[in-house]
Amino acid sequence: MTTALVVVMFGYGRRAYAACVNSGGTTYLCSGANAATQTINANEATVSTASGFGVNTVAGNAITISGDGALSFTDTNASVITTTDSAYGLSVTAAADDGLT
Repeated sequence: MTTALVVVMFGYGRRAYAACVNSGGTTYLCSGANAATQTINANEATVSTASGFGVNTVAGNAITISGDGALSFTDTNASVITTTDSAYGLSVTAAADDGLT
C-alpha cells in the first residue's frame, strides 16, 4: 500500500502546456504556459495570445512564425516570452509574397 501511495503522490501533477493552435482559417491562438518552443508555419498567419500565455525556453526561439504573405503577432496580455539561448523571444519571417496581400 505504501508503494501505491507514493506513485499516486508523485505520479500526478497539474501541468500547463503552452499551445499555439489553429482557431480557424489562418488564425492562431496561443494559450497556457510552458518551456516548449512554439512554431507556426502558415501563409497569412494571424497569431494572438490569451491571458496567461507564456513561453520560457532554453533552446531556440520562444515563438517562431513563418510563411508567405502578411504575418502578424498581437499580444495584448503582456505575455512573458523569453529564451535563454542566443535566439529570439519572437521571430517572424515572411519568406515571400503569397499574392494575397
